[in-house]
Parts: sequence; structure tokens; C-alpha cells
Amino acid sequence: MTTRELAAKVAAERSCALLPVGSTEPHGPHLPLDTDVVISDVACDRAAPRLEAAGVSTVVAPAIPYGVTDTTTESTGPTLREAMVCSALTICAPATIGSMQSCGCAAWPP
Repeated sequence: MTTRELAAKVAAERSCALLPVGSTEPHGPHLPLDTDVVISDVACDRAAPRLEAAGVSTVVAPAIPYGVTDTTTESTGPTLREAMVCSALTICAPATIGSMQSCGCAAWPP
């Protein structure tokens, strides 16, 4: 999406941004590490057209691929744990949401 396309999307009276968030962690040897990220991203991609059909101009922001995971300590692959992730998410998610709001997306629900 270009900056002009984003500006057109958020110029609508009712607009929102969806922010996918998911852990990067093992789900067994048969699934990719970003399974949670993919699920969150697809959920947002599926929700966007429904919101558009309801008259809400919708932007899907890039996913934040981190989350707290302490159940996979014996596995290879989890990216960050507990305190680091909580700090990253409490900084990154609000900053991303604030950035989208400064572009014109309303807080959701309005």
C-alpha cells in the first residue's frame, strides 16, 4: 500500500486499522515457527472485507511477530520470552496504533 492509498483509506468517516499479533514459537516439528503470526494475519485479512462491507474503511497493519511464550522452553525456536516481550509489546503495539491514529484511523470500536 502506498502513502496515497493509505491516505484515501483513512479519509473515510469510519476507518480502522487491524493489527495482527502472534508469537513466533515452535508448534511441533510439522508446523512453521510463525504459525500464530500467520493465523493472526489471515484473521485480519478475512475481517477486513467484512468491515468494508459494513461501511468501515479498513487497513491491515503489518504483523507484530512476538508474544509471550513460556511453554516452549525446551524447544528450539521461540524468539523472546516474558519480560523482553512484554516490554517490546507495550512499546511497539501502542506506537503502531498511535501511528495509525495519527494517519487518520479511528480507535476501534469508535
